[in-house]
Amino acid sequence: MNQHILPKPADIEAALGLGRKARARRWLRRIVTLAILAVIIAAAYYAYDTRQQAASAYNYETVSPETRDIIVTVSATGTVQPLTSVDVATEMTGVVREVLVRENDVVKTGDVLARLDTERLNAQRGRVLAQLESARAQVDSARASLEDVKADLVRQLALHKRDFASADKLESAQVAVTKAEATLAVEEADVRLYEADLKVIDTDLARGTVVSPINGVVLFRKAEPGQTVVSTSAVSTLFTIAEDLTGIQVKVNVDEADIGQVKEGQEATFSVDAYRGESFPAKIDRLSFASDKTDGVVTYAAVLSASNQELRLRPGMTATARIVVDRFDQTLTIANSAFRFQPPREDSKSRSLSISSLFLPRMPPPDRGRRTIGPDGLRSIYVLVDGKPVERRVKTGATDGRFTVITGTNLTPEDQVVISARAASN
Repeated sequence: MNQHILPKPADIEAALGLGRKARARRWLRRIVTLAILAVIIAAAYYAYDTRQQAASAYNYETVSPETRDIIVTVSATGTVQPLTSVDVATEMTGVVREVLVRENDVVKTGDVLARLDTERLNAQRGRVLAQLESARAQVDSARASLEDVKADLVRQLALHKRDFASADKLESAQVAVTKAEATLAVEEADVRLYEADLKVIDTDLARGTVVSPINGVVLFRKAEPGQTVVSTSAVSTLFTIAEDLTGIQVKVNVDEADIGQVKEGQEATFSVDAYRGESFPAKIDRLSFASDKTDGVVTYAAVLSASNQELRLRPGMTATARIVVDRFDQTLTIANSAFRFQPPREDSKSRSLSISSLFLPRMPPPDRGRRTIGPDGLRSIYVLVDGKPVERRVKTGATDGRFTVITGTNLTPEDQVVISARAASN
């Protein structure tokens, strides 16, 4: 039979960690853990407090209102076009036999550009001319016959008065004259008919030679030898000629929101991608009352005229125009960045310690960055007074995109207007 021996109390305490030494070690670990946690909390609070103190001090960047010239412009895009361009076509159906010009050639009014095949027309002209000559001969013959019967009528009248000719002969002579006059009239009508046919053929022959209607430059040549052209077809256009490219026009599309400020005669400048950084002077010639709607955007066409004496600008170039709609000479202005500034805000509760605030950024207040514009046109800016930004309401006018005109008297050139703030670093 097995004999169970009970453990001693000292052995049980040692096994369960209830001894004096074990309790001392546990208390020591607790003290060390609490000490480390206290150090972490103190360090975190110190870092947080330091950050809050640093955030409560700011360096402000300021600008002073300045007197300057302000030019208000409206932007629009379009293309460079010749003042006048003419599509030269042919009114005659035929085959192109010869082309005498190329693109970029300078031509004058009446210069021959191309010739069409006219052999068939020449043959027709020869036939009609022969018929005309025959008809003219018939007229001469009819006229001679008329003279003969008229002479016979005169003789019969003289004889009839002396009773040497009967009334029948006199009547026959009169009828003969009438017939001769009718025959002459028919022959003369044939002559006029053949003359008209000859004029038609001569007109067609003239159309077979394509000439320039204006002085200008050949922009496009669409005719090639051997090409068949049809007078009733759009493809009968053989050349496009631009009149005198030393003057050009820029057709731009002005947004409906800006069209109320744009007027004929206003000055403008425009730029093209071919000459970056360079602008060309222009002037508004015409404004269209008809609108154009593309992808829901309504625009109105404006035509700007400009000089091109050096022929640097070419038709088809994309142009960006800036139309001067207003000018302000030596007026008080402030930089637009002043209207975007909002002073930093300090929340009294933000000074309290929050573990989440150490790791998560605070959301800005709902009205942060909101720009206030009153119904009377007053806007808020902030002026630096005793090192702190103070709100001031000012009345504004036009802007050129960088500076805004100050029309009221609530701002002077001596004021320091805040445009940005940066937390001071220790």
